[in-house]
Amino acid sequence: RETYEGYQHASLLTSYIEQCLTESKLKMNDLDAVAISAGPGSYTGLRVGVSTAKAICYAMEIPLIAVDTLKAIAWKIKQSLNISNNKDTLLCPMIDARRMEVYTALYDMQLNMVGPTKALIINEKGYDENNKWSNRFIIAGNGAQKTEEILKTFEVKYLDAQCAATHMVALAMDKYSNKDFENLAHYVPNYLKMPNITTAKR
Repeated sequence: RETYEGYQHASLLTSYIEQCLTESKLKMNDLDAVAISAGPGSYTGLRVGVSTAKAICYAMEIPLIAVDTLKAIAWKIKQSLNISNNKDTLLCPMIDARRMEVYTALYDMQLNMVGPTKALIINEKGYDENNKWSNRFIIAGNGAQKTEEILKTFEVKYLDAQCAATHMVALAMDKYSNKDFENLAHYVPNYLKMPNITTAKR
């Protein structure tokens, strides 16, 4: 179950979980683990997701698995494209962070991170810094469109791949097999930036 409408996490998440379990003919005690998107992303969305996942894990006494959101998009890029393993081609997932800013990172074709996760203001100077890795990128995610008019000096391909839970499955299964679980008491998602809190005018 998924929706791309904003500000719906709190109202839809638990009902979506119930619907998925019902349609799969499963109950809560059939679960072996819960996998969540680890961020970066919406501050409120991450808080709602993590709080719900922790509650289920505590109640069912099962482990929590956190999958990097950008890596999940990079996984989708790799699966979707019929391209050779060109070592100079980098996968560049982007999540909209409002205005001309995105959350992004760089991955090679083996999904190894080669450029750190960061909040990046989209301009040519920002991508000039990435020339030490490559000038050939495949960009996807809901922040990708912001770059189309700016990154004209690079060899860039665009893929219509948004963040989705289905892209997390293979990465989550790898973590489950390796028992790469989070500490329930102390785990916090990768907010990357704190929320923009403003003061009321009255």
